[in-house]
Amino acid sequence: MTQEQREMLEKRLKSFTSFMDFHSFANKHNIIFDNDEWEEYSNKMKKILQEKDDFSIYIDTTGLILP
Repeated sequence: MTQEQREMLEKRLKSFTSFMDFHSFANKHNIIFDNDEWEEYSNKMKKILQEKDDFSIYIDTTGLILP
């Protein structure tokens, strides 16, 4: 990863809501991690995602017919 890519990733890191967002961003910007970089950023993402509050998903089940 280049220094420019690292800076861009650091700026956006806190805004990712999942590993999929993180991977999509990395793929879109052709960021290729070596093993040390991957370990560093996967640990950062795990920490960020653990700190975020859990949220509930509301599913409207009205009209649903169950056996």
